[in-house]
Amino acid sequence: MALDAAVVFVSAGMFEPKKRDHALARRQLYLNYGALSLATQLELAGHCAILVHGEHRSPAEILNQLVTSRYLPSRYPLMLSIPSFYALPWAQDFARLFKRIFPGDEIIVGGRWVVRPDVDWFRDKIPEAGRLVPGLGEGVLCDLLASSQHIHERRPASTPDFPLNHRLVLGYEAFQPSIEVSRGCGMGCVFCEERDIRLERVRDATRVAQFLELTSAQYNRETIHPYLQASFFAPGRNWANQLATEVKNRGLT
Repeated sequence: MALDAAVVFVSAGMFEPKKRDHALARRQLYLNYGALSLATQLELAGHCAILVHGEHRSPAEILNQLVTSRYLPSRYPLMLSIPSFYALPWAQDFARLFKRIFPGDEIIVGGRWVVRPDVDWFRDKIPEAGRLVPGLGEGVLCDLLASSQHIHERRPASTPDFPLNHRLVLGYEAFQPSIEVSRGCGMGCVFCEERDIRLERVRDATRVAQFLELTSAQYNRETIHPYLQASFFAPGRNWANQLATEVKNRGLT
């Protein structure tokens, strides 16, 4: 498949670390597992997809990397994910630069913690965005590639039952992998985007261990320290014991 047929996801970076700016802080990289979940979903559906993180590099450097690698221009819209309000200035600069170089190409912007609270307010922040996705993207992903609906309504989405393909991330070796074990919270905190999303049961421990094994293979079984991702992590003692047993039985370290 030609590289220009790839769906390109860009996770917005930051111009400098949000606390103190020093060499160690710039080496602390965090995987955008939400964007990677969407990229993995597309790959499983037969598409080519890649994810690049802005990290603390400039928008111009990221764009140049994508063009040099021939992922851009693409026949598909660019997917810009904003994981935090701290990443908004970087995303604004990136969107302006992208449209200057590719004026006819569309940008679709998501990031449930940033877009969802006030879509009208956000529209003014990145006017280059052709479409906005205010919630989780799994339920609208196919529509994003096939339709031109202006704003996609928020839809609930259960925890995907597939391991993330970390190799879709450019430079994936620099990121610690993630395994999502549950979604939702439902405790009603007014500031939280999951205040009214019911808490799911933690994923079965045997399945988690299977995902750990598959993820370890993606990293060629080098030492990894996976994150277990959950908005509200509430396992019981039996679950923890079962996970420990499964990890031991599979020879995982």
